[in-house]
Amino acid sequence: MDKRKKKTAGTARKGRKGHKTPTRRGKTTTFDEDVSTVNGPTMDIPEDSDDKTQILPAGAVQPKVVGDTETVTFLVEFLDRLKVAGVEGLKKEYAELKKFVPPQATTNAFNENRTRNRYNDQLCYDHTRVRLWYNVPPDTDYIHANYTNLEDLAHTMICTQGPLQDTVNDFWRMVYQEKCYGIVMLCQMEELGKVKCVQYFPKANGETLPYGSLMVRNVKTQPQDRSYDMVTMEIGKNATPFVPEHTFRMFQWKDWPDKHVPNTGMGILRLVRTIRGACKGKPNCNAVVVHCSAGVGRTGTVVALAGIMAKIMEKKPFLVYNVVRELRSMRFNAVQTEIQYLYIHRVICDYIQVKGINHPALSSYYKEYNEYIAAHPPPKETPKDPKKDGKDVTKEQ
Repeated sequence: MDKRKKKTAGTARKGRKGHKTPTRRGKTTTFDEDVSTVNGPTMDIPEDSDDKTQILPAGAVQPKVVGDTETVTFLVEFLDRLKVAGVEGLKKEYAELKKFVPPQATTNAFNENRTRNRYNDQLCYDHTRVRLWYNVPPDTDYIHANYTNLEDLAHTMICTQGPLQDTVNDFWRMVYQEKCYGIVMLCQMEELGKVKCVQYFPKANGETLPYGSLMVRNVKTQPQDRSYDMVTMEIGKNATPFVPEHTFRMFQWKDWPDKHVPNTGMGILRLVRTIRGACKGKPNCNAVVVHCSAGVGRTGTVVALAGIMAKIMEKKPFLVYNVVRELRSMRFNAVQTEIQYLYIHRVICDYIQVKGINHPALSSYYKEYNEYIAAHPPPKETPKDPKKDGKDVTKEQ
């Protein structure tokens, strides 16, 4: 953290008389903390801001000077484009994204390992797939997972499906070989009457369980945030006594509705910030594993936002369309639905609002977005089919 950020955060804490802002170490974050960690001037952008550039699905956007910092400039450019596009324009953008298929895409490994895929219609690209090498042979080198190396992200994010009963050991082999420092779990074990992910980790504090050639210990589970819990875990070879070789953290999201989106964007922003902060300045930070059920919808949404926030932190211009397109070139169907694409824009608006930038696009987009959400409520529960035994062949979002 540079001196300017330290000074800004410190000033925000001192300015709240009688109110103590919790620290990040083992404490629950608050909206006050969100405000104190977003530095930058408060400014009003006039209704007739002169940047009327149409949203362009591809190509770079040259920033124009608005405000006091480069960051504010790029955020204002985002808002100017959003004001022109609105929800209808973003829906057209997403329709174009759905048509995109990377030219080098093949799915041979996916086709050869059908029983290891949770969904028959959610493919796994060969050119970015994670090839397992630990304990191969006798174990397989296949797992439904892809590396996503987005530009400006300091670490690799691995998108994967929620483990099946027959792929739990493969999941842990991946975590072990990649020396992952974080796992982000965005689904529940069961949602809307359907099994979305098996119980693949020890639940109780202090519990150690074997997973094939490896063992995993739940060191401690603690509430980290009102949107997610944090579990500290250790992994090592399956032996007696158990000797931990690697410590990592798992973040369990509490309430992301199946086939829908969270009510606000602040929890996602705090999660992305926590992941980024956990790795900052640590050369041994390798990869973060992110999964929901299929590993494309909710997973893609979080990874795309992580990529966008990385650009913002690096003070670089960004187009949401380009970031999602880049992500979809590495992970099939990432950001699976229209509503998730709209939600990404809403999260960026939440960040901008906390930053203190006032712009006419904010109120207009919130209004359109809320109307869209009201017209597209979360799906209702359907009866569970006990014959599926943890595997679902239908589409997941």
